[in-house]
Amino acid sequence: MKLAMKHILTPATLVLCVFGALSQEVIPPEQLEKVVPRLIERASDQENLPLKVDGDAANAFGMSAKNHGALLIPNKGLSAEALQKPAKDVVVLGQLWMKDLSPAVEGKTVEADKLRLVKIALKEEEHQLPLLLLGVQKKDDRAELLVFGRGPEPLLTLPFKKINLKQEKPLELDMRRVSDDLGAVDVSVLGQFKAEITVGLLTR
Repeated sequence: MKLAMKHILTPATLVLCVFGALSQEVIPPEQLEKVVPRLIERASDQENLPLKVDGDAANAFGMSAKNHGALLIPNKGLSAEALQKPAKDVVVLGQLWMKDLSPAVEGKTVEADKLRLVKIALKEEEHQLPLLLLGVQKKDDRAELLVFGRGPEPLLTLPFKKINLKQEKPLELDMRRVSDDLGAVDVSVLGQFKAEITVGLLTR
């Protein structure tokens, strides 16, 4: 008798399932209308936030891949003029929420205790979603993306690349595979700048 082989889903396999086939979809407006106001409300309940974001629900943008996803809520009034502030100022971009994903540093996902995990009910189930706050700051005439987690200092400081694209929302994103273990969330700002946030599966 031959025994059937069991397929074991390792973390790397799961990431391949999420990013490998690029079966991602833009989250439709009707779903955003249900979820985004609750996300903004829960963010406002958080204490000691390093950046204050006045969430612009009407311009939220998100993408999902299977049971994972990422969603951007821009700061109200985000404009090209705001990005021209002096280097000493941090321009608030908005909030990045992720489902079952975590930023990665040097190929390793960030530990849960360094993230701001926020409880929220989605489809009658309670989830803990990482809330990341995004800002941009100039350094030597270059723009850098600041990604804040739980603490007052940036969790990540990432270079922006200049782009020239037309986009409908102030902040938009794309999700893609980087390696067997990691994916990437590419954040584009006003069609002018783009930065890559490497991500992996969230572990608790």
